[in-house]
Amino acid sequence: MFLLPSLLSLTLSQGRGSAEVHPKISYKVCTKAGCTTKNGGIVIDSEWRDIVTADGAPCLKSNGDFDIPNVCKDAADCSDKCLLNGYTYSKASVSTSGSAVRLGFLNSDGSIGSRVYLFDEDLKQYQLWKMVNKEITFDIDTSTLGCGTNGALYFSEMDADGGSSRFPRNKAGAAYGTGYCDAQCPRDGKFIGNNANVGRKYGSCCFEWDVWEANAYATQMAAHPCGVNTPAYVCESDCQKCDTSGCANNPYRFEAQNGVKNHPFYGLGKQVDTSKKFTVVTQFISSNGLDSGTLKEVRRLYVVGGKVVETVAKIQNGKPYNTIGNDFCTNGSAGDDAYMRLGGDAAFTKSFQRGAVLAISLWTDGSMGWLDEIDGGPCTSPGGKEGVIAKNKNSYVEYSNIRYGDIDTTY
Repeated sequence: MFLLPSLLSLTLSQGRGSAEVHPKISYKVCTKAGCTTKNGGIVIDSEWRDIVTADGAPCLKSNGDFDIPNVCKDAADCSDKCLLNGYTYSKASVSTSGSAVRLGFLNSDGSIGSRVYLFDEDLKQYQLWKMVNKEITFDIDTSTLGCGTNGALYFSEMDADGGSSRFPRNKAGAAYGTGYCDAQCPRDGKFIGNNANVGRKYGSCCFEWDVWEANAYATQMAAHPCGVNTPAYVCESDCQKCDTSGCANNPYRFEAQNGVKNHPFYGLGKQVDTSKKFTVVTQFISSNGLDSGTLKEVRRLYVVGGKVVETVAKIQNGKPYNTIGNDFCTNGSAGDDAYMRLGGDAAFTKSFQRGAVLAISLWTDGSMGWLDEIDGGPCTSPGGKEGVIAKNKNSYVEYSNIRYGDIDTTY
């Protein structure tokens, strides 16, 4: 395993505190000639780490805010004095074995879930994924994830180095999980850009493609374009840059809209039987069949019991829609005009040409009603966060056999 150096700098924000070892994971890169195994690592997001001073004292109060004025005087001073510690991955119920990564729902300290990234141990940065005319495939075990949970795998246009080249105070970088962004332009990061995020002054916006959001009862994929042309755009008052709702494809919703009763496609004992491990294929189809083309649509396939299964198509105006792209998001989606307003397929083409980071997470917002309730799935309200925890103490999601490559080469 690659051992990170310790205490490289003790005077810069997001500096490195104690060292850590990234859990190893293997994945495959495929062409028509076959697949090659690559070895990488998993790194947990910086938000899961202890933030300390040079002598190891906590920088944060119990509510998660910077301890002003006891540890540091203001945002600039906190940026200078506070460091990110290395992480013990068993603390967050994160483990790897061969090609598999498992995320547990309830962590040993009582916190919930985790978010990790695939790390290139050779280049010492996040693995960058360029998806136009490519596909990503993985096996998944989502059997224990109950209502109100979300095991997610998605692309976010983060900086490969975690922002360290753009932001001089960031000396920790990707090796310590810095630089997160998504289409919600989240403001809860302790460090965003070059700054300690005192008072949640800053947010971080970027293109986000949700390849997989699911539990054992419901699933969707969704595209969230943004009106930015850079990774991890740092916002202040201008944090309404992206399509926060997204243009989504949810088979349960499509079954209901098509008048299909009993929702036979996805769930425990259904056609895509979530009580067992199955394979998810997501294809980013190019307009001309070349990497240089424009993203045309994104297609979902499953492999169940050795058979390829197409996802449910929504029938609208006599036309089936089972992909995401300009056509679906204009004519097949429920009134979502943001995809086209923010550039649609052409904008995502440019984003993927720059490259995206693969994020893997397990989380809850206390309900996940948008994912698995009403028209999204069969669940009823789990009773808030405490209800979700009570019913999912031993839940986990496991991804394995991640494959990336040319269309129709990974399954």
